Amino acid sequence: RPEVLLDALERAGATFEGENAPASAGKPLTKADLYGMGLTGGQDSGEKRRILLRRLALPEHLSVSAMLEALNLLYSREELLSLLSGEQRL
Repeated sequence: RPEVLLDALERAGATFEGENAPASAGKPLTKADLYGMGLTGGQDSGEKRRILLRRLALPEHLSVSAMLEALNLLYSREELLSLLSGEQRL
């Protein structure tokens, strides 16, 4: 969808004619964060990733590295943690 693409470009630091540069996106998510969320290195972590990716309307078969990159482009650390805390356990 166009709005998803525009949001991803803005988070990546793209500027648009007539707009000021965006503020810093903050600390990015890391693989350690994904581990802490139970999305890597644990029992059923693959299934938990698929559930999260499905909820976020992202391809379900992304590698951990690709998923991490996509999450950092589309969400701030705070947005994702907030989203996950509002959900039942994955």
